[in-house]
Amino acid sequence: MKKKKIANIVMVAVIIAIAVSGILGVGHIKGWFDKSDESTAVLTDFRGIITLQRDGVAYATTDETVLRKGDKITCDPGATVRIALGENYIALGQNADAEIINPVSDEFALKVNVGEAFVNTNNSVSLEFADKQTEIGNSVATLSVRKGAQSISVYQGSVGEATEGQMLEWIGDKESVRNFSVKSLNDFNISQIRKANGAKTLVFSNDDLDKLENERWEQMHGSTETTTVGNTTETVTSTHTEKTTKKETTSSITEKKEPTATIAETTTKPTTSKTQTTTEKTTKKRPTTTRRDYSVYITESTTVTETTSETNNERTTRPKATTTTKPVTITKPTTTKPTTTTTKPVETTKEKLTCTITIRCDTVLDNMDNLDPAKAPYVPDDGVILREVTVEFEEGETVFDVLNRVCRQYNIPIEYSWTPMYDSYYIEGINNLYEFDCGSESGWMYKVNGWFPNYGCSSYYLTGGEKIVWCYTCNGLGEDVGAERWE
Repeated sequence: MKKKKIANIVMVAVIIAIAVSGILGVGHIKGWFDKSDESTAVLTDFRGIITLQRDGVAYATTDETVLRKGDKITCDPGATVRIALGENYIALGQNADAEIINPVSDEFALKVNVGEAFVNTNNSVSLEFADKQTEIGNSVATLSVRKGAQSISVYQGSVGEATEGQMLEWIGDKESVRNFSVKSLNDFNISQIRKANGAKTLVFSNDDLDKLENERWEQMHGSTETTTVGNTTETVTSTHTEKTTKKETTSSITEKKEPTATIAETTTKPTTSKTQTTTEKTTKKRPTTTRRDYSVYITESTTVTETTSETNNERTTRPKATTTTKPVTITKPTTTKPTTTTTKPVETTKEKLTCTITIRCDTVLDNMDNLDPAKAPYVPDDGVILREVTVEFEEGETVFDVLNRVCRQYNIPIEYSWTPMYDSYYIEGINNLYEFDCGSESGWMYKVNGWFPNYGCSSYYLTGGEKIVWCYTCNGLGEDVGAERWE
């Protein structure tokens, strides 16, 4: 009996030792026993899902975490997080991927692999990105890292040769400095600048941000006006287009939208030079085109695998990956009843999200003299190729995915190519209207919630509720549709 008791005690001790070792091991990895102070960087202010990879183990974290050398931080779509450095901090935006080089606050060093990092510091911090390195001290700035292109926008202080209101930009190995305006800010930078303005005076005030957001809100939702005709009061919502002389009004009464004009036939892109030589300018009259009913909403996703190529420069399009979810059949065991087998498919679907999208080329209406005559039939009378529709999509999809699906759904010709330098698809033509078809500065651009991103449409991940507008610019490299000109 005595030996048995001793054996039981030893067994219990072993179990306790294993449990304690497990707790200590997990606690060490997750930093449960790390002490937080101003001398060490801390991960805090979580928004969305943040993944921390440490010692080869990746896990989602929501508590304040003391950071260590080698920690890798990843932000999911729609997520943001802050790296606190005492009174200073670095905020990471959605889809950001970064690694801690040195967690000591006074010597802090961070490697940004992709995404945006908003830096607000009175001390000096070191940032590594795309085989480059820079020091930011006593300044407020945003580092944006994309494949093939990186930039640092300065809101207060200076970084290198760039001062307040200027941007250091690298495209490949070419470095340049240029001015930028408040219109270039996305939602992440707007929110971060607002917070920083509470303690510092930045190049853009909160009033500037309020004005910008109001303008974008009006573009998204329109402005509401009340008019009285006789004894009848009517509410009219005005939707303003991008710097055009045209203005659309829609009654508050629900009515079927007029279908848009489009040509379903797919034509081959000419291989000749797009530079047009004209001996005399004449006013071109656009032919009347057949309209299609595009008033229905998209409720199902269609997946298309295709390869396109451009004969001009032999550029090959990377095929779009497709995924198909097949139902899983489960066979239930039989009971005492007659031996029959019941099969029931089980489908696992991701959460469905929605956004809106529209495609327009109304700027061409004011530049018909510059339009390739062969392309006139593809320009609708009102310049709207696709009126605003609501689209369902799954988490992880991009602006490109939605555009491609919509074009297939409504038989709108689309041509695109893969650009390895920017790791993104480039939209060459929509509805047989290509870049340079209406001047040397013409081509397709997109904006989301009133903002024109400075990166490819397949790099913009959607989170739900976005308002996407594809528009055709003719002059000013986007200035005629409301974008900031990129030199």
